Amino acid sequence: MEDGSTAYLRWIFIGDRLCGRGVGTACMAALRADLYGRGVRRFDTDTALTNAVSRRFYEKTGFVRAGVTRSYVRVEREGAPCA
Repeated sequence: MEDGSTAYLRWIFIGDRLCGRGVGTACMAALRADLYGRGVRRFDTDTALTNAVSRRFYEKTGFVRAGVTRSYVRVEREGAPCA
């Protein structure tokens, strides 16, 4: 957010060979500590309802499900500009 009170996590990715070794959890803890140290008071993210792995990871690292949003996708038809 413009006032600096909220951060939004767009992506986090841990390669298959590192999964289950605590790397993602350690990265998230370091990120959260840094953000809170900078004055951020809210840390948001999202994932697809069908992405059970990510949902478990976020919940394990302290995120709380706050609701469901709807996503919109626009696909450009061949020869038609995407506005």
